[in-house]
Amino acid sequence: MRLGLYSRLLIFSVILAVFPIGLAGVMLLQKTEAALKSAVNDELLQAAQGLADEVDALFLNQWLAPLDVLRGALDDPKVDAGAKLALLERISAAPDLIALQLSVAGGEPVLAAQQRATERLRARGEDPARVLGRPHAELAALNPGARMTPLGARRAPELGAWVLDLAAELARPLGGRQAILLARVDLGRLRERLQRHPFNRTGALALWSRDDGFLFEAGADSPLLQRARESLAAGAGQVGVMPFEAADGAPMLGGYALSERLPWAVLAERAQGTAYLPVAQMRNALLGWMALGVGLAVLAAWLLARRISRPVLLIESVAERVGRGDFAAEVPDLRRRDEIGQLGERMNRMIEGLRDRERVKDVFGRFQSPEVVNTLLETPGALELGGERRALTLMMTDLRGFTALSERLPPEQVVDLLNRYFEPLVEICERYRGTVNEIIGDALFVLFGAPLPSDDHLPRAVACAVALQNAMAEVNADNLAAGRPRLEMGIGINTGEAVVGNVGSARRAKFSVVGKEVNLTGRIEGYTVGGQILVSEPVMQGLAGRLELGQRYQVRPKGVPEAIEIFEVLGIGAPYELRLNRLQQRLGPLQRPLALRVTPLDGKQLTDVELAGRMTAYGEGRARLEVEAGELELLTNLILRIPDPPRADQEAYAKTVAREEGAWTVRFTALSPELEARFNAAGRD
Repeated sequence: MRLGLYSRLLIFSVILAVFPIGLAGVMLLQKTEAALKSAVNDELLQAAQGLADEVDALFLNQWLAPLDVLRGALDDPKVDAGAKLALLERISAAPDLIALQLSVAGGEPVLAAQQRATERLRARGEDPARVLGRPHAELAALNPGARMTPLGARRAPELGAWVLDLAAELARPLGGRQAILLARVDLGRLRERLQRHPFNRTGALALWSRDDGFLFEAGADSPLLQRARESLAAGAGQVGVMPFEAADGAPMLGGYALSERLPWAVLAERAQGTAYLPVAQMRNALLGWMALGVGLAVLAAWLLARRISRPVLLIESVAERVGRGDFAAEVPDLRRRDEIGQLGERMNRMIEGLRDRERVKDVFGRFQSPEVVNTLLETPGALELGGERRALTLMMTDLRGFTALSERLPPEQVVDLLNRYFEPLVEICERYRGTVNEIIGDALFVLFGAPLPSDDHLPRAVACAVALQNAMAEVNADNLAAGRPRLEMGIGINTGEAVVGNVGSARRAKFSVVGKEVNLTGRIEGYTVGGQILVSEPVMQGLAGRLELGQRYQVRPKGVPEAIEIFEVLGIGAPYELRLNRLQQRLGPLQRPLALRVTPLDGKQLTDVELAGRMTAYGEGRARLEVEAGELELLTNLILRIPDPPRADQEAYAKTVAREEGAWTVRFTALSPELEARFNAAGRD
């Protein structure tokens, strides 16, 4: 079965619309799930590592620091016994210390304890010295060493607290006998921090000791505990995360972190259903948006196929009537301004031309035979068409942001603005013997070395470009004085061989240039920002030693198989001695960074990428932009939008021109006065 135009367009449009959405949705779903799962894993590790760091901080700052001071005093022969005992009493009053004991082999231990601990023991009918102290022989058998060594943690019901014992042998014997300092530390503050940790709202934190097992709360053996135990034994692998099954078979996600100072491990675990709930929610949301996008794409495809096929079929019916000799046929007004509308207009012009041709044949037929008339109408005139290959230099200029500017101005003012802009620029091009081949909207296409050949076309083109940029200062001074907007121009220059000659027909022809170098010139100009001149590598090499260069960029223009280098020109030497009159552009920090949505462009086409960013500095048409992780490259065109309020004048166009310290410097190519005022206000706040 042969499908008609409408059916083929509909099928093609649906495939073309749905396939990219589906592919992009699947890729986005995969990347989003991976990113969210990574974030969940990081949260587990951060909770475990954070508590482990708190344990180490308590040990070093609250427990070990005062004990090191005490040990130093006890080992110092210059400190008398009374001062040592007074220091022992004072340090025993530290917030987390329950008691301090100084024991000497063969002698009575000296015990200093907090009053609340001794009062509690006496109220229970127990001897504080027996409960809070430990025999010297027992401590010596544990061989604590010269540094404060943990001897174990346990729950002490008689004290109503969890207690950690720390002990160290004094470096200098007392009275020629071994002396050991014992500290009993209250772990209550650590236990309270563990129990009140925010992670416990959706998961569970536990503290496990290599020598004493679970602290504070009883726990169950699990693969996560086994992994932490192996890491403690091996003395390596400070953190880890893993999925595992609980004793009841429930899927869990766990992470652990080891203390650097104590043989303890912090365990953080959470049910996978809870941990990955954001992943599931995001997946469902993305699937919903994908379904909506596919539905809208199918609807748009149907409307597009209908919109294209109906006028095409109408034009086809008119063409068929004309083919039968019915020159009264005419395509009705399609009320379209796109290519199909243009096709209808051209079809009508063609029909009008055929009518004129028939009228000419009727008139000439009165004086000549039909054969002569047909020969005159069908044979080209004396104008010879063709061209030759020649080395020349091509220059393309274009106003930055003029499209957005022209949308804000009346048409009459746009035309007046362009005429005042072109007047001095065309004069400068003629001064440097450049041929203005075309004026395309707000752009100039200038030839050097054609139609008249010359040997110095390359330096003349670069010198002309510098003179054009410097002339913009006077153009803008006149504009500002008359209340007209400021203009900025970018220039691209390329050199090489191209075909030059007459292109067209016998009735209508023009002098033109054809070749890949013409296309490359336009591509290079497209990378410029306002006030900038970019040249190709052949231009730079042809004027080696005569150019003052700025930045160098590696780009891959559309239609060029490999990456090329382009160079920023700041000036040219003898015999022209010209340099760009550029003001020092400074960026002022914003008191309140502005949140932006950043959309990179592919050439001049929108992409589906939207990144979050913020502007931290602004000045002289430039800004410093911090963007979240994403794919940006040098000389990338961007659309910057301020999310609130979403108005048309809250949108700006910019190009990335440098990257320093993780931030992009961008040059605005189109910026509304309202948005510029807002940026300036943000810098003054």
